[in-house]
Amino acid sequence: MSFRIATAFILILAGVRSPATAACVPTGEDSVKFIEIAGLQEFIRQHRGEVLVVNVWATWCGPCVEEIPDLTTLNKENHVLVVGISIDDPENVTSKVIPFLKKHAVPYPVFVKAAGNDEAFINALNKQWTGAVPVTFVYDSAGKQRTMLVGKQSYAALHKAVASLRAR
Repeated sequence: MSFRIATAFILILAGVRSPATAACVPTGEDSVKFIEIAGLQEFIRQHRGEVLVVNVWATWCGPCVEEIPDLTTLNKENHVLVVGISIDDPENVTSKVIPFLKKHAVPYPVFVKAAGNDEAFINALNKQWTGAVPVTFVYDSAGKQRTMLVGKQSYAALHKAVASLRAR
């Protein structure tokens, strides 16, 4: 999937939310959406019926960058929806996030965490999460979080987490 198709996918998904949950950051031809807690919870609800992998990362995080190829492979080979949430400063979307996504040809949807209460965002995802990145959350087809993987994960670990949910 090309970056433009992924970007269009982001626009379509975020377009169903109210302006309070996802605000557009225009960058000419491309754009990325901010996502707040309510928008993320709605996104997860909208994808019930499929296994969903949510990866929280940042452009400045070396281990985050290193695991993107494995997340890309997981997305392509396992027919699972991978979604990235960048925690980069919202002011850096145009200067860092979008160029990064283009350079690395990230094929899956990526949101940027909206400015706001970081602790509330962390706790909304998982109260056991310290906020360290990268972190990957795997949701079952009922929309329930089943796995939290903290730190850089190999393709094998990601695949195992997804496969265990499909075996249920």
